[in-house]
Amino acid sequence: MAILKNYPNTSTPLTAEFLLNYCHPIGEIFFTEDDNFNPNEEWGGTWELDTDGVVYGSKSDSNTSMFNTNTGSIIGEEKHTLTTNEMPPHTHKGLCWNGNTVESITLNPGSSQGYNIQYSGNNNGQSTAIHTFSEGGGQSHNNVQRTRICNIWRRIA
Repeated sequence: MAILKNYPNTSTPLTAEFLLNYCHPIGEIFFTEDDNFNPNEEWGGTWELDTDGVVYGSKSDSNTSMFNTNTGSIIGEEKHTLTTNEMPPHTHKGLCWNGNTVESITLNPGSSQGYNIQYSGNNNGQSTAIHTFSEGGGQSHNNVQRTRICNIWRRIA
């Protein structure tokens, strides 16, 4: 028989408590797809079922990573609504009425004061009305990676 690390005396019989703590230390996380398995009943100790609906990720040692935080912390979000700064740079197309003629225009991001208008027609001194098309609904979007659902048990005592 191999000597178990931290076993106090190999001539003394192993106890169930020592084996439980050796095989399943406090803080252990156990994943199972068996809905009928309960480690409190099968192994002993005190286990709680994690029902947060989170995905587990490893701690990072990079100072710039959001994963460089305390173990047990929950980061990220299930749904997210993009802010203007998070949207990719883009242009908008619209229509310009030049009298009875409809001309296409493109609005390109210009200075901090607004947009530069690229106009394809000639207004011949007439007034011009510009209409741009509204895009987007502003609703949050799913931010969840592909995830296999299972029961996750955490030993707490």
